[in-house]
Formats: sequence, C-alpha cells, structure tokens
Amino acid sequence: DDKSQDAVVTTVPLKLHGKQIHVNAAAPSGMVQVEILDAAGRVIPGFSREDCKALVAGDSLSAPLTFKSGKALPAGIVRLRFILFEAELFAFHAK
Repeated sequence: DDKSQDAVVTTVPLKLHGKQIHVNAAAPSGMVQVEILDAAGRVIPGFSREDCKALVAGDSLSAPLTFKSGKALPAGIVRLRFILFEAELFAFHAK
C-alpha cells in the first residue's frame, strides 16, 4: 500500500518575533501548512491549518505561510505544528 499521508512536525515552545512564518521547503507535488498552538498544545483560533494559506506545489527558500485572518503572529510562548504532504521542510523563521 503506497498511500501518501501527512507528516506532522511540532516544535518545542518558542517565542515568535515578526509578522509571518517563512519556510525553506520543497513540495513539488505536495503542500506545507502550519498551525500555531498555545502553551497547552491547543490550536489558537485563527491560526489553524484550515486558516493557513499553504505552500502548494512549489519549492522555496523563504515562502511565507500566512493566515486568512491577516492577524499578526501571536505574542507569548507558542509551538508551531507543520503539516507536510509529499513535502520536505528544511528550515523556518519568522519575520
């Protein structure tokens, strides 16, 4: 059975500085999404994978992953959960 599944990577707690999350990723036929979790591991409203404007079918050294709400990144300690479908994530940063 060769069905593709999402891979999920969750960061350690961190503090974001900036307005957007950027990824260095390769997704030639897949996609990369991110959601932002609070310190307890719950998705912060407005920052779910469904709210994320994903990197789809592309490769980039610094692709912005933005959210439909257009809100600034949340303050305080958060975790990032990256969802990868047929994609590789090499690095990320906020700016």
